[in-house]
Amino acid sequence: MENLQTIVALAGSAFGMLITTITFISKFIKSSKLKKVAEDMNRLEEVIKPFVIRAEEFVNYTGIEKKTYVLTAVNEFAIKSGINFDVNWVSEQIEKVVALSNNVNTKKKENNNGNY
Repeated sequence: MENLQTIVALAGSAFGMLITTITFISKFIKSSKLKKVAEDMNRLEEVIKPFVIRAEEFVNYTGIEKKTYVLTAVNEFAIKSGINFDVNWVSEQIEKVVALSNNVNTKKKENNNGNY
């Protein structure tokens, strides 16, 4: 009878440790995937800015054509780098960079005219 109680106690402890280990491994895998997604997003953000700067040099093109160029260039980079490409997210990032650029350029014009 004591052997049976010992076996049941050991089995219960082993089961608890198994559940804890499985939980730890699943959370570790999930956080590893999230880390990779965050790193990929950072890499894309770094690539967007130079493409936007290059697109701004296209004088005879519309804003839509410039944005299409940047989207295409970033998509090519993502494919070559094995990064998932989310067109909506990249489009939002492009809009943020352009808005920042417009804001800075507006302030430069104001400063050059003597207005602070």
